Amino acid sequence: MALKEDINDIKQSLSAEEEFLENVIKSEFFIKKHKKLIISIIVILVVICGGIYLSKFVQQKNTQEANLLYLQLQNDPNNHEILEKLRSKNISLATIFEFRIAMDKNDTKTMSALSNQAGIDPLLKDIISFEAGEENSELMSSYAIVLRGYELLKENKIKEANNEFNKIPANSKFANIINHLRHFNGENK
Repeated sequence: MALKEDINDIKQSLSAEEEFLENVIKSEFFIKKHKKLIISIIVILVVICGGIYLSKFVQQKNTQEANLLYLQLQNDPNNHEILEKLRSKNISLATIFEFRIAMDKNDTKTMSALSNQAGIDPLLKDIISFEAGEENSELMSSYAIVLRGYELLKENKIKEANNEFNKIPANSKFANIINHLRHFNGENK
């Protein structure tokens, strides 16, 4: 009886080893058959990963250089050479620097020129336009309306505040804020 069990165990282990060897041979055949495709996929993945890493490295280096130039410009605001280098590295950061100077001098003409500069961040463009008195941006004009309405709410002029809030389109980014302000003042409209 024990001999039969031993023979069955040996058969089972041999069939398991046989299955394992069969799978190894199938895998080897698959790899040989699709060798070029597998190598191509690996090479493409390595190139993509290398490209992403290189892109992030270059972007980080440019950011560090732009920040260094910005700090140098803060120490020497009249250095036009550094300002031009900063413009070439990061036009929005250079525009922020020039905007801050124009704000200090209350120079709306310079602010208007800065808001029309090509290549700067659209939100920065809107902020500069708003500060220059050119409320041409829907976002910033809506923001100004929210501020006016909020000031009216603080003065407990709820009806006037709601009239201001009604000027903002329903699909505005400020719609949710306006609904909260109305809710807190007992108005649901």
